[in-house]
Amino acid sequence: MAGLPELCALPAVYSGELTVQISDTSLIEFSGAVLPEIPEYPKGSEGYEETELFKHKPWDRLKVEDFDARPYCFAFLGPGGFQYFFGALMWAMMKEEILECRALENFLIMWESSFDVEEGLETTRTFQETVSNRLKTSLNEDAKSTLGDFFAWRRAKKDLGDDDLVEAFLRAIRTPTDSIRDK
Repeated sequence: MAGLPELCALPAVYSGELTVQISDTSLIEFSGAVLPEIPEYPKGSEGYEETELFKHKPWDRLKVEDFDARPYCFAFLGPGGFQYFFGALMWAMMKEEILECRALENFLIMWESSFDVEEGLETTRTFQETVSNRLKTSLNEDAKSTLGDFFAWRRAKKDLGDDDLVEAFLRAIRTPTDSIRDK
């Protein structure tokens, strides 16, 4: 599994009855062993700036600061990029014991309702529906559990005030329907 991290001890968190232990193995299985194809963007464009580093830096060399410096990267990494690089972000956050990251915060903020500003109505096809439908088909139950464990780890460490956004995201990828608005 070239480009993936060497095994190391990630922190376990104990909070009441909850024990969260996410192993490197589960993150590697979450992410997959093959670097996904990242779309090409014109040099100097926002997409280029948000993704170029990820084309050249191995999974285990990414740090939370790399994601912080590219706060909209998940919108530009392409369909396979979310799973692969979100696994890298979870691993880096746990290894560095950093609970907050701009790329993660921006991703979660996208789970708030999308409204058409002029019309004041929800759009017919929201970002959340597009992403959640892709993730529902690409993430197996173990991967969905890994996401839940990661967010439980963050919550056990500190109340970050994003529980509603996290719940909306996790509910969206777990619901079997095409529309998350029904929930």
